[in-house]
Amino acid sequence: VIRHALMLLIALMAMDSVMAQQDELFTRAPAVIMPLNAAYAGHDQGMTLNLHYRNQWSALEGTPRNMEIHGHMPLKKFPVGIGFRITNDLIGVTNTTTLMGYYSYRIPAGPGRLSFGLNTGLSQYTIQLTRTNPLDEGDPNLAADISKWVPEVGFGMLYEQDRYMFGISIPQLLENSLSASASNTVQGARQRRHYYGLAAARWQIAEKVELEPTVIVRYASAAPLQGEASLAFVFGQRFRLGGSYRSMAAVSAFTHIDVTPRIRIGYAYDISTGAAVKLPGSHEVLMRFSFGNDKREKANPRIATPRIVPGL
Repeated sequence: VIRHALMLLIALMAMDSVMAQQDELFTRAPAVIMPLNAAYAGHDQGMTLNLHYRNQWSALEGTPRNMEIHGHMPLKKFPVGIGFRITNDLIGVTNTTTLMGYYSYRIPAGPGRLSFGLNTGLSQYTIQLTRTNPLDEGDPNLAADISKWVPEVGFGMLYEQDRYMFGISIPQLLENSLSASASNTVQGARQRRHYYGLAAARWQIAEKVELEPTVIVRYASAAPLQGEASLAFVFGQRFRLGGSYRSMAAVSAFTHIDVTPRIRIGYAYDISTGAAVKLPGSHEVLMRFSFGNDKREKANPRIATPRIVPGL
């Protein structure tokens, strides 16, 4: 009975994801900061490449699986950054693949700098209705799968100083319809515009120990306002350990280490707090590869937080 109840909950969440089209969820948003705010593209002094995998409620079948690869770099001699992103999200019978490009432009602003960013690309949404087990086997609305490509456009702004960063963004401006036809069961399914705000800081509290607090707020018209607060300790600029709380959703613990100056690995685990039934924990793994930024990094310290880590 419990297993069937859990599977029903997952199915309902998958359908809600189709109807409201929430942005994909990651515990370790450093690995997805550029997708949250396009102005972050080219933030580092060299090129970075990031790999990220999330397995949500790992012990259950049909639960969300998120895979992502993205990278970005500044252009030499120009105050411009560029990037790309490829993702695949699986939730029950839904499958979303996104191909995205990013562009940012930076200008001096007082003691810091102001960045503007734009992202644009395509997403393919697939709903495999033929994999469902309907009570009415003759239901024509479930007789064929749905697949649709839609455009993606977003915008972001970031202001940063040596130890602080603030930003606002709308990663998805278009509220595309995802219905295949007027007669289909998922008529009315569409993307929802998401609004993000973030604030981050980095303070040195002891020799070779720094504290990194971050707050991110997210709002979508089809969902309640959600906030997340993160706190991490950085030891020797190589090892991070911290935790976060996401309202109505989860508490998390995370860590990462720079195994070499060019390679970073990380892991995060979260426990759901907002579900009506007890759910298994979720796992995330990330890797970062950096190229060509060693010398300039030492002369130009950057902001790093649990949510906004340089190069991620």
